[in-house]
Amino acid sequence: MLNDKDQPIEGVLVDAWTSQPGDQTRTDKNGAFLLKGLAPNQLIELRFSKKGLSPHYILKQDTGVGDLVIHLNDHTYFEGVVRSSDGKPLPNVEVRGDQGPKKADHFYIDHVWTTTTTDADGHYKLLVAADDYHLQVRVPGAGVARIAATIGDGEHKTQDIQLSAGISFVAKFVDSESTVPIEGVKIWIRNQKQMTATSDSHGIVTFPNLFPGKLVFVISSPNHARFWSEDNLDPDGKSPEGVGLVSQTDVAGFDIKPDMKPVTIFMEKAVTVSGLVVDPTGKPRGGAMVEPIISKSGDIVVSSKLMVITKDDGTFELKIPASFDEACNVMARDMGQSFAEGVSTPMKTTPGQQIDNIKIHLTRGATVKGRVVDKNGHPVANREVKAFATDHLDASFSGPNTHTDKSGHFELTLIRPTEQSIQVAPFVEARQRSKEESAVIVDLKPGEVKDGVELTADDF
Repeated sequence: MLNDKDQPIEGVLVDAWTSQPGDQTRTDKNGAFLLKGLAPNQLIELRFSKKGLSPHYILKQDTGVGDLVIHLNDHTYFEGVVRSSDGKPLPNVEVRGDQGPKKADHFYIDHVWTTTTTDADGHYKLLVAADDYHLQVRVPGAGVARIAATIGDGEHKTQDIQLSAGISFVAKFVDSESTVPIEGVKIWIRNQKQMTATSDSHGIVTFPNLFPGKLVFVISSPNHARFWSEDNLDPDGKSPEGVGLVSQTDVAGFDIKPDMKPVTIFMEKAVTVSGLVVDPTGKPRGGAMVEPIISKSGDIVVSSKLMVITKDDGTFELKIPASFDEACNVMARDMGQSFAEGVSTPMKTTPGQQIDNIKIHLTRGATVKGRVVDKNGHPVANREVKAFATDHLDASFSGPNTHTDKSGHFELTLIRPTEQSIQVAPFVEARQRSKEESAVIVDLKPGEVKDGVELTADDF
């Protein structure tokens, strides 16, 4: 890391993947840095920054490079005065420049922020990398401003910023069955955790002085498992039918626009399932993962909050959506990989229901050995082989798997003892019991070793 005179710069922050923590380091007195733990042959987002200097931004940087040289200077910046709607300079106000969104290697980056603060006279100087920006200021009680601006390398542009009245977003949280207001629901703007609100005794939250346009909110309540709103921009988030049991996330998008009416967000009470996970001998098993399953399909009920790890004494408490007429069960997976999965009996549940004392037995896993050949009888090497339980009581995509060796042989271990469909890739629909040559149905007992299973692989 060098300056204009090719002198090393110490203390420069080198940040890979700016939107998430970790993958950071700083340059030493020689301007050198080493960023470890990155995947080989990967294109990463990389940003170099230090107070008093314009940052340097690389959207797609190869890893494994040992001779990267970056020059930093203070030649590229916006400056100006931030004023209230009545023209008064505003001291100590944050000014943010956003370079996003960006399309990186296989994913999108919503925001790339650079920030500064106005001085006592309302003046700011925002050192930036050459790029297109949205300059943003939001001052509660004073207003908002968002200005599109472009700056080239080495340019310094004067850009005064005057605030105007922003838009207020008002949401009301109500119980999905009784429509009674819900107090204590937390909601914040995604990637802006400082903009957080909690619903009051009337179920109301208000976010004043917002910019127009789409905003995504994160919603959190320990006692609720699903929510929806007719005003949600996501069609699947407009109704309980769209949300379903497998598509619920913790976010909702709304179109922020002048004179918008308050939105209503329906919250469905979670079903609380508590119990104990034990090993095949009945000993409590700590550190096991517990998660809900749609019983007829083997789909995991998807949400970050819908899986838990058992405590040291094997106990767990799980919050899940009500399944109504859909059967749902609970699966336990041994993270120590000593035992095969265990599953509960399927059940139908209603909002707010409390189900206690469920006991899930991890199982003594079975083993299946065999060989994979092509249609001419020749061994197929390095082909994936997988077990799918035909009762669909565990996760269809996460059954035991392995790969064939050079002679086409395979050995699948830790298979839950029940009827299993042993399949070779390309896999058939996991929800179906395949009777094709690429799959063999076996009924396994605890600890059983079944040998001689032969599969015929289709071409990819």
